[in-house]
Amino acid sequence: MEMLCPECRGPLTTEDGKSARCTLHGGEYRILFQKHAAPLVHGPTATAQSCPRHPGNLAEHTCAACGALVCSVCAFPQANATYLCPSCVGRTAPALLGRAVPQQQFHAAMCVMHPTVPAMARCSMCGAPICSTCDFQFPGMVHVCPKCVLNPKSRLSPKRRSPLAVSYVLAIWCTLGLAVLFSGLLAEQVETEKDLQALGVVIWWLIMVPSLIGTALSVSTFDRRLGNPPSVWVAAIWNGLILGALAITTIIGNLTR
Repeated sequence: MEMLCPECRGPLTTEDGKSARCTLHGGEYRILFQKHAAPLVHGPTATAQSCPRHPGNLAEHTCAACGALVCSVCAFPQANATYLCPSCVGRTAPALLGRAVPQQQFHAAMCVMHPTVPAMARCSMCGAPICSTCDFQFPGMVHVCPKCVLNPKSRLSPKRRSPLAVSYVLAIWCTLGLAVLFSGLLAEQVETEKDLQALGVVIWWLIMVPSLIGTALSVSTFDRRLGNPPSVWVAAIWNGLILGALAITTIIGNLTR
């Protein structure tokens, strides 16, 4: 795939495969990864002609700005379902990206791979700021950095890690509550019908409600696109078992009254 300069989007050339030089302003960069072309959503296809930049590839799209024929490697998909060629992307990318992603959202962060280039998105898996060159965008506006693309089992993003941690805390709390409940210590304090009702209220607010919240939080951390490590499954199963045990206990208690 043709390499583009992360600063000016000009073509990059390499001799040793480890470093590249911009043909427009002469800047040198280290090659950190090879970004292979992913299947694109096909729009109106061009006629059966070869791509001018890659004669061995079929030109599948037409540049919306200049009308040039481009293959799937050269085509840059836009938000309006059109495509731009590499030359037009270099001229229009700053304006398009400025409209698509508010710059204040990233607090002027710089790309983790290219410290001199402003970040245009954050990795959905690790939260690292990335520029348009490093951005691997998946359906559903999921942005992934090169490290997480090469290592999909990386740690959870902060948005998923926080509710997962809370679900574990609630699971531990509810487990302790169930242990006290099944030990019979609370039953010894029940002498009247009013005491039994008060015990039911305590169980509801101190065990049942936290269990419901923990189960909801653990289920909310599932993501089919980014994968789910064992910690997500453990939290969901743990909270689900506690909730099930509470539900069965409540049903049996109501039937035996």
